[in-house]
Amino acid sequence: PLSVTEKVDGTSATYFLRRIKKNKYEFGVCSRNKRLVTEDNSYYWKVARKFKIEDVLKLLIGGLDWLVLQGEITGEGIQGNKYPMSGGERFWAFNFITPHGKISTEDMQRIFPRHGIYTVPIVDSSYTIPEDSTIDDLIKYVQGESKIYPREREGCVFRNVEKGISFKCINNLFLLKNNLL
Repeated sequence: PLSVTEKVDGTSATYFLRRIKKNKYEFGVCSRNKRLVTEDNSYYWKVARKFKIEDVLKLLIGGLDWLVLQGEITGEGIQGNKYPMSGGERFWAFNFITPHGKISTEDMQRIFPRHGIYTVPIVDSSYTIPEDSTIDDLIKYVQGESKIYPREREGCVFRNVEKGISFKCINNLFLLKNNLL
């Protein structure tokens, strides 16, 4: 079975914590394709500060050498602000990776909310693609309202963490309503 989560339309961010010595760490902030070494007022650093991501990762690292947290940032000025909520930027975690592998979304939802970090909404935690289904069937399956904000959702991400499988399916209605097709 696959875990199905809502695909959030924002900007991708990655945060990591790497142990250097017993109680000394390197914290990293990355955009989709580059590391942002110098702290600034970018969405990436604002989110790191607002959600205290470095502190949360320090609480979670235990005896591990490193942790990686990936997610989407939403808010004003990001992808047309498709989820206009009060309070500024939000971070929606979709991957939490340790030296032992990826943590399931269900486990992430047990870990992160108590630290004030949102996770992408789960659409179905045990989905099996019917044998006779087509791509069109999958496209119909991902249609529906976002669990974040009352609008058509962008699509879904299908994952099997144990097998290292994941793929996205975009909602054509989302593309049409946002003039992206």
